[in-house]
Amino acid sequence: MHGKLILSLTLSAAVLFAMLPSSGMEITAAKAVQPSSDTEMTGMPPSGTEMTTVQQLKLEDGLYQADAFLSGGSGRASVTSPARITVKDGEASIRIEFSSPYYDYMITDGVKYEPVSTVGENSVFEVPLPGFDFDWAITADTTAMSEPHEIEYTLRVDSTTLIRGKDEATKNERTGSKENHPGDAEVSSAQNKETFAEEPVTQEEKVSSDNSASGSAGGASERVPDDVSAVFTKRSDPAAISGLEYEKSLALYCASGFRVDYYQDGFKYITISNGDSFLVVPEGQNAPSNLPDNTQVIKQPADRIYLAATSAMDDFRALNSIGCITLSGEEPDGWYMEEAREAMQNGSMLYAGKYSAPDYERIVSEGCNLAIESTMIYHVPEVREQLLKFGIPVLVERSSYETQPLGRAEWIKLYGALLNKEEEASEQFEQMVEKTAGVLADTSGSTSERKTVAYFSISTSGYATVRKTNDYISQMISMAGGRYIFQNLGENESALSTVKMQMEDFYTLAKDADYIIYNSAIEGEIKDIDSLLEKAPLLEDFRAIRNRNAWCMVQNVFQKTTAVADMIVDFHTMLTDPEADTLTYMYRLQ
Repeated sequence: MHGKLILSLTLSAAVLFAMLPSSGMEITAAKAVQPSSDTEMTGMPPSGTEMTTVQQLKLEDGLYQADAFLSGGSGRASVTSPARITVKDGEASIRIEFSSPYYDYMITDGVKYEPVSTVGENSVFEVPLPGFDFDWAITADTTAMSEPHEIEYTLRVDSTTLIRGKDEATKNERTGSKENHPGDAEVSSAQNKETFAEEPVTQEEKVSSDNSASGSAGGASERVPDDVSAVFTKRSDPAAISGLEYEKSLALYCASGFRVDYYQDGFKYITISNGDSFLVVPEGQNAPSNLPDNTQVIKQPADRIYLAATSAMDDFRALNSIGCITLSGEEPDGWYMEEAREAMQNGSMLYAGKYSAPDYERIVSEGCNLAIESTMIYHVPEVREQLLKFGIPVLVERSSYETQPLGRAEWIKLYGALLNKEEEASEQFEQMVEKTAGVLADTSGSTSERKTVAYFSISTSGYATVRKTNDYISQMISMAGGRYIFQNLGENESALSTVKMQMEDFYTLAKDADYIIYNSAIEGEIKDIDSLLEKAPLLEDFRAIRNRNAWCMVQNVFQKTTAVADMIVDFHTMLTDPEADTLTYMYRLQ
């Protein structure tokens, strides 16, 4: 059996999050867990390729380094090169450092590996490597989107660049320092680290940057209550706050991830499904003493917000309140939303660092009075604690945990409560409900008689990524009158909202779909059917291709949380009047 190498990769997609540096952090052994059945990748070389093994190279125990080259994905990610390799007892390991902090696991040879450390700004792994000089297939899961996405890459480690080092050479890595030490191996020109563009944060899930939730918990109904004013029924008693009299609760249509209770004199008490609680104190008032344990205080006006959860920006836009976001966790070119880009360009909104490495000095000096984070903040609890030490309340955006599409959209009411714009928020949401109700009224008939729809993307490695049956996109297709082609797919497996398929499996299941919709969030938009066939020639035999019923989503839709109703309307229009020119977020491939 070939000696194995453990390679340490660092993917750097500086888009949303960089791990907060922590000197002295010890790097521990990689934690391996078995991957789900739909994500297994092989680490063995493709048929017909030759691999140079540790035995063939006659490598003795010790430290080495060699150039590593990453390809695949969008082509914009990279790994630190040369990579550090350790050989011991005939086994080899290599540390892989991606050019991004957003990778939460990687898979090779059928085994899933978690990061070995969060030192610096990049994701670092130790994974088995079969050998050198071949295109090695690996999968890395990025959390830089509102939903996690596994991306296939190939990695080639060049044996001709191997350099023998000393054992002390990795001492700096064990302590978290990136400085060179006298004991490091002499480095050839390969150590020159070319600067690569970062892996793009595709907006499908910058939309809630919620990388573990993925959207839908199974069993959610495709229908929603008829009465817009219906209050969510699963409610506990309001919090007892000393000195304040409870008045009412915010009426919710179908959202279950938050509640807002109103008290006398304009006080509001917000509870989030993760257990966080906030007392919203009206301008000019003081918070009462003896608040419930762990209650954070938000003083109005909440008008100097640090926003690291991109999904919330569209709600602030809809409420004409982008001016309250003065600090962004996203750089200007990461926003598809014109209003956000303009605010950053004219200086009314400043870049204050990623969620995991915020610019504390700027945040404090700008008088930040609220931080809105995605659930990725759970990966760097020290950041949350530091913000709290500065007296800045931290609210975690969890709309992607809602089980119904309109439940996601209803989070606009939470921000309406923070901004004293409840009426505007209710009006915005009711407009969405009315649009959806119009579609639902026109979707009668047996489900089995409905047109079938496949929603997917194609990776550069030739895999098809599809939504699970209980995903919110799949629900929206059903609400629009279609039938999602992939039934009973992945509901009880991982928390991811997507499933990866070999093209042969995708072909078998989707070739007879009446309509296909290409998801542009990961690999970008495509212009026409020919562009789609370049990605996957097998699709030429698809019924939808033959009938010219292939469509593509626009890439900015996943940064538009208020777009839920319009997407449902678009899907319905596609199914009922495909020649119409009234689509908002999708277009027909010619």
